[in-house]
This record gives sequence, C-alpha cells and structure tokens, in this order.
Amino acid sequence: MFVSLGFLLSLELTISICEGTSFQRSNQGVTDISVEIPPAGVTTIDMRTNDITLIPNTYFFNMSSLGRIFLGGNKISQIQDFSFSGVPTVWHIHLTGNWLSTVTQNMFKGLFLLQNLRLDINFITSIESGSFSDLSALKQLYLRRDQLQTLPDSIFDPLNQPVLTDFYIDSNSWFCDTSLCWILEGICGWIVFNPGDVMECSGPAQFNDRLFTTMSKLDICK
Repeated sequence: MFVSLGFLLSLELTISICEGTSFQRSNQGVTDISVEIPPAGVTTIDMRTNDITLIPNTYFFNMSSLGRIFLGGNKISQIQDFSFSGVPTVWHIHLTGNWLSTVTQNMFKGLFLLQNLRLDINFITSIESGSFSDLSALKQLYLRRDQLQTLPDSIFDPLNQPVLTDFYIDSNSWFCDTSLCWILEGICGWIVFNPGDVMECSGPAQFNDRLFTTMSKLDICK
C-alpha cells in the first residue's frame, strides 16, 4: 500500500504544539529559514512542508531551551557544518523527505543529547566517517529509502558508540560486501525493518537482488 510523504509527516503534526513553547511555521511557503525568528525560550521549532533549501550554521545559536526541530518535507540540500553545535539540548531532529545527498563529518557535531535523528526519504548516497561520533545518546536513526550503497562502521565513535534501539536502513541499494559485516551482525539486535520494506543487494553480481536479511556471515564476512 502506498503511503504519501504528506501522510507520514502529518503523523507527527501535533507533537510540536503540545509541550513547551512552539514556533509553528509549517505549510507557510517559507524559503529562507534565517528570516524566521522564534521567540525566546522556544522548545520546539516546526517548519515542515515549506521550500527551505539551506540550513545556515548561524541559525540555531542561542536557543538554549530548544529540544525538537521539525524540518521534514522541505527542499533542504545543504546543512552547513556545525549548524547544530550551538543547541546541545536538542534531542529530536526530523529531516524526512528533503534533498540531502551527503552527511558530512561536522553536520551534527555537538549533539550529545540527540536521541532521534530522521534522515529517511532523502537522496543520501554517502555518510562521511565520524558523522555520528558525537551522538552517544542516539536511540533511533532513520536512513531508510535513501540512496545508500555502503555504510562504514566508522560513522560512530568506536569508544563511545550509542546503544541504538531502532536503526532503519531498509530500501536502499546496498552493495553487499565486507563493509556491511557490522550491519549483518546487528540484524538480530538493534537493526529494524518495517513490514513491506526490504534490504536488497544491488551488487556484487553474485548477490544481485538477494535479500540481505537472508545472508550469513560466511557470505560476505571474509
């Protein structure tokens, strides 16, 4: 059954107006986030389904009470490095349904309390080593329905790795080689697949169209 992006975003529509001080600017045709100034003490910023393309690294500074950021359904293709380092209190970032293609090493720096990060339904093809090294409190990471082929375990800090309870990585075009061994080892634990979604191999040739969930360590971990 097809579920529209609008419906997925609407599932969380009321969250941001139920607690604390909310800055609600969803569906307002916003193109430049920098001109939208939230009130002092804001705890939630909700700017879903607009036309924002860029997150500058100066916008989120001096928002010491901010906990949740909802920016799904925009056209964001660039998040400048250190954009969130000035808001260490943030624990939820929602970026579903944007135009991101790369997650850089410094994009999410300083977010030591972040628990939920949604990067699903973007155009992400690469995640740089160390991109999530500061996210030691992370519990839920959504990377499903992007355009990933590989995902090195170096995206996390090996000395301070988060204890993920939900790790959604299905519906990408995975190249099933040794670089994915660490994911294979986690399938029975903290890696989650949604009903109807699959993790299918796009290569190498001997594994084309094979479901990653049916593979064993002997297949690729050599």
